[in-house]
Amino acid sequence: MAQTSISLFICSNCNKKITNGFKYSFNGKAVCLDCYLKLTNQQTQESEQQKLKVNEEDPQKKELYDYIKKLFKITDIPSDVISFIEREIKYNRMKYSGIKYAIYYTYELLEQSKDIMFLTYNLQRKYEEAKLFYQQRKDVNSKNDQFEFKETNTTVVVTREALDKKTKKKPKYSIEDL
Repeated sequence: MAQTSISLFICSNCNKKITNGFKYSFNGKAVCLDCYLKLTNQQTQESEQQKLKVNEEDPQKKELYDYIKKLFKITDIPSDVISFIEREIKYNRMKYSGIKYAIYYTYELLEQSKDIMFLTYNLQRKYEEAKLFYQQRKDVNSKNDQFEFKETNTTVVVTREALDKKTKKKPKYSIEDL
């Protein structure tokens, strides 16, 4: 609760003249107590509605947020993380599935420490790294699929003479050496 001194002021929301009481600050505007409570209540309701929208919308979005909750062992994703992800999708043309794979790459494959704020600071870079990693993996898999192993049967014929020649070794010394 942002309170300032007792003074005479006009509420910027309802335009009431307040002669005694505290002046509250909401988004840089001076408001009375009643308006402050209404505005903060509206803000919490909007954030709850935003959480509900996460569950109702795109299945990939729901899958991403469920994965984040499971990975970080949290029940609610912080609103700043949700807004960051939405901003990245809108302005940087990322995809929900791509972000999920980038998170998987970062925390499961690279085994980074599980800090949700690390995600917001490094998502762009890790998204590109994961994209490159999965592209290389796809190329290797396609090369492996193209390779055909052909088993060839060869018959080796061994004659007794060939074996006798190899087994009868001539001594490396001469009679004169004795």
